[in-house]
This record gives sequence, C-alpha cells and structure tokens, in this order.
Amino acid sequence: GVKLNGQWIWWNAGTPAAQAGEAIVVRKTFELSAVPDSAVAAVSADNGYTLFVNGKKVQTGANWEKPDSVALSGHLKKGANDILIIVTNGGSGPNPAAVFFEARIKTGKQPELIIASDTSWEWSKTLPNAKGAFGKQAPEWKPAVVMKGWDSVTDELKTALLVSDA
Repeated sequence: GVKLNGQWIWWNAGTPAAQAGEAIVVRKTFELSAVPDSAVAAVSADNGYTLFVNGKKVQTGANWEKPDSVALSGHLKKGANDILIIVTNGGSGPNPAAVFFEARIKTGKQPELIIASDTSWEWSKTLPNAKGAFGKQAPEWKPAVVMKGWDSVTDELKTALLVSDA
C-alpha cells in the first residue's frame, strides 16, 4: 500500500482557530537533477486552495474531503522548482484549517523523490497575485506548523497519489 509522508500544515497548531475567509500561502522549493519522467501529487485543503508550480496556476480545489490528483510532469524542470499554495478557510465563524500536499516524482533510474507538506514548508499571510507572483512587498516567510490528529481523508489522499500521469 501507499504510505503517506505529507502532514496537514497551517500557520499555527489550531489555537486560535482560523477565521472564516482567512487565507495564507505556503511554499516549498526543491531541486531536480533532470526533468522528471513522471510526477503526480495529492492536494487537499480545508477549505480551498490554488496551486502554483513554478509560477503557473496548475489546480484549484474546494472540497477537502475529496483530494485532487494533480499531474505535475509538464510543470517541473531541471534545477530549482517552486510549489506555492494559497489556502483559504471557509465557514461562517472560526474553525480548523490546514493544507496537505504530497508529490511522487520519478526521474530515470533514480529513487522516487517525495515532496510532502511538513515543517520544512514555509507560510506567509502576504498573498501573491492571481498569477502567483508577489509585488513589491516581499512576504515574510515562517516555518509551517503540523496539525495534530488530522488524518480524516487518508484513504482518499492515497488514492489520489496512485493516479499515474505517465
């Protein structure tokens, strides 16, 4: 079976609860030695998200109970790669919020590379524009925090990762 490495992350551990409509952006930068042969990600956010890969809008989602399977192959490149996710909380009052991301990247005969949301990711409340770019005010990036006890849609996330984009 598939073992998930990703964790649900947010800017705090849930106290205070996120405000309705509160939005943050999370990011992860990583290096690839070559253009990958295949790359697929499972993405989910409570409540909604917009995913950018290397400055290009790739996917949006609004149902955290049904994670999205996202083909990343055409969006990743040799060298530095940047994952940026705008996460927006829903509801009418304060409630829990978090985001989950896990990618499986295959390049030639190299071991599979896993990029998964955890405390190595960073967050900011300075949001990018609709193209995923930041204006003159550069974000202040801080380490993400893992939300404890969030494993509600584990099976659905595993299923999303099994979809091949080859």
